[in-house]
Amino acid sequence: MHTFLDHYGELLSDPAHTAVELTFTILVDGLVLGLLWPLVRRFIDRRLQRQHRLLDEEHGYVHEDGARSSAAAVPPGGGPTHLHGGQP
Repeated sequence: MHTFLDHYGELLSDPAHTAVELTFTILVDGLVLGLLWPLVRRFIDRRLQRQHRLLDEEHGYVHEDGARSSAAAVPPGGGPTHLHGGQP
C-alpha cells in the first residue's frame, strides 16, 4: 500500500508532472499579472498624482510647464531648507 510520501515522491520525480506544473504556473501567473497589473498601476498612479497635487497646494508650488514631475519640483538650491535645519 502506498503512503502519502510515496505518491509525493513520484510526483516530484516525474518530469511530465513537473512540465505540466510549470506550464500552468506560467499561464496562470501571466493571466493574473496581465489582467490585474494595469488596474493596480492605475490605482497607484491616481493616488500618487493626488498626493502630489495636495503637496503642491499645501506649499503653494505652481509648475511652470504644467508637468507633474518630481524633478521640476526641486528648487535650484536642492530642496526645501526647512528639511535641512534652515528656516522655511
